[in-house]
Amino acid sequence: MKFINKTILLFGLLTAAISASAKTTGPEISIEATIEKSAYVGEVLEYTVTLLSTEANIANVKIVKNNTFPREAKVINGATRNGRPQTVQKGGKTYYSWTIQKDYLIFDNPGKYTIDKAEYAVYIPHTKAVRDNFWGMRQYVEYEEVAATGNAVSFKVEQLPKKGEGSCDGVGDFTVEGWFPPGAINVGSEAYCIFKISGEGYLSDLNISEIYKCFKENCQLKEVEPEEEFKQRNGMLWSEVTLVCKFIPQKADFKIEPFCLKFFSPDKKSYYDACSDTLEGSQQKKPERKTRDNNAVSI
Repeated sequence: MKFINKTILLFGLLTAAISASAKTTGPEISIEATIEKSAYVGEVLEYTVTLLSTEANIANVKIVKNNTFPREAKVINGATRNGRPQTVQKGGKTYYSWTIQKDYLIFDNPGKYTIDKAEYAVYIPHTKAVRDNFWGMRQYVEYEEVAATGNAVSFKVEQLPKKGEGSCDGVGDFTVEGWFPPGAINVGSEAYCIFKISGEGYLSDLNISEIYKCFKENCQLKEVEPEEEFKQRNGMLWSEVTLVCKFIPQKADFKIEPFCLKFFSPDKKSYYDACSDTLEGSQQKKPERKTRDNNAVSI
């Protein structure tokens, strides 16, 4: 263990560190990395690094040597919770637990992979008192630096089961909805409709060009503007793809066919189709929005 003289950022709280020389007996500290042991191609793997301590008084943790992800992986950084720790029981002892790293990994190819271990510096605050000849008794905080090393994790990625005709747009559980934005739609003038694909998982191979097949009865699609967003909902990766479509209705009774995608559900080990409803010229109102999910965090 060693002591440092620097400013520490404690999970969003700024405190000043003052040098000291006395060593103290600190808490039991460990770093644990976890990931699922197996997954399918295109399935989201959740990689989590947790700091465990027998004491809750931890000031900060810093990566000294980062882990290296396999170069074949798509990596999406998740949000961590560094505030109040959770408590867990291990070996008859109570440990305080912080999630210090969360990442989502997606692989396009099957194989066996390993994420090597990382090295960390954990800072423990100690309050001290000293008598000053001018100011009298004063308190200060010294920070003890403790080295901690995580563990390597290994896992395998399997090929998706053989599917029927057509491609697979994603792995997870998805829904598709479509609507017209508020406002009048006039024959011969540019108008807009919106399709939104959302769900738990990753949309790895969404073929946007397929949407042109939906515009074939009394309307012409001019262009599509895709918007992609990832969120963290209840600890899982949530994907949203919004397709803003500009089109020209040629008659008042135009019709836009359902937009569909095919996805594989790892839980049910089956392929499914998700489709929007048919949009017609008489519909110019967005479906009722679902209740806001306060557990969703943009990442």
